[in-house]
Amino acid sequence: MTLDEFNHYGYSRRIFRETLRDVSINNFNAGYHLNTWFLAIMAALTLFSGIGVFPSAFFPVYAFFAALSAVCEIASLRIRKYDLDTMGDDGNRIIRTLSHGIMANLLAFGVAASVVDPAMVATSFLVIMVIVAIVFMETMVIMSFRLALFGGILVISSFVTKEPVFAAGDAVNVIIFLAGALILHFMFQREKMGRFITARMLEESRRELKVQSTFDSLTGMLNRPAFYELASSILRDAQNERVAFLAFDLDDFKNVNDSFGHKRGDATLAAVSAAFREEIGMNEESWDFMNQTLNDGSNFAARLGGDEFIIAARGLSNENAAHEMAQRIIDRIGLICVDWESGLYVSASVGIAMSLGGRPTTVDELCQLADERLYKDKRNNLH
Repeated sequence: MTLDEFNHYGYSRRIFRETLRDVSINNFNAGYHLNTWFLAIMAALTLFSGIGVFPSAFFPVYAFFAALSAVCEIASLRIRKYDLDTMGDDGNRIIRTLSHGIMANLLAFGVAASVVDPAMVATSFLVIMVIVAIVFMETMVIMSFRLALFGGILVISSFVTKEPVFAAGDAVNVIIFLAGALILHFMFQREKMGRFITARMLEESRRELKVQSTFDSLTGMLNRPAFYELASSILRDAQNERVAFLAFDLDDFKNVNDSFGHKRGDATLAAVSAAFREEIGMNEESWDFMNQTLNDGSNFAARLGGDEFIIAARGLSNENAAHEMAQRIIDRIGLICVDWESGLYVSASVGIAMSLGGRPTTVDELCQLADERLYKDKRNNLH
């Protein structure tokens, strides 16, 4: 194991960086629960020292850290209202900063508790140091520096405020517990890293399978089942939204395959589909494409099979607008050259069917009507 791998709990720097969001969320959730527990203890200790159950000299320390914990608690509660998995870089920095603040607050209390009672060994600090090492993730370098920094502050404070025998005891205990805390830190965080990596791999596999089951591999457009599923959801939920189905079929495409080969035919289909996607502003392949498109009102297209394509255009005011869109697309794909030597360009026929807002219409009904008009257009083009 190299030093770099040791610093990242046995994994490479690249793998560790790929899990940074998981690390940040882990630290935030751990910090939130620890801070809640710490706030409850500080509130109780503040109360007891205020009414004289504990020495009144402790009251300012307890009250101060209770106030800091309350601020962290309020900030944590506000952040927990959001989905941590979808927070951007700014949100990620916020939760990292808050987690670091909670860690520092806990360790600082351990130092202060030792200083305020010079006759006691630094038990609180030693316990907190181990808890922080087990619960929070950083890197070995950062965590070692943080714990050594606060441990050093404690030892210096002990020699300033305590009898030499107590200060020497604190120094020995800090060294022993620091070594143990760092060993535990590596063991626990290495195990967490393994879980994060496994979960990420499973999620990536799930998303890849989702993409494969949603999109046509050749054209990058939706496949038939995905189109029917998405279009059905839109038609079912639509209130006054008009949805136009534009069915396209490439003219005499069989001749392209027969004359120039299937490789040229596949390249033509890919070029046509790229023109479709660009014309309607269809997003790139995404595992969450279905939900995104359902919610944002955007257009989408599919390859139904062979050289048959269909577009679902949303937000068009009337059928004339749908015809104008269809003509723009036909003009655009008409610029695609199949073969330069023979001067063969792509041409297509189109059929349009539009749902009426507020009237129940099924995908099958619209597709059937669009197909009928498509083949009527194709017959007209042949004459």
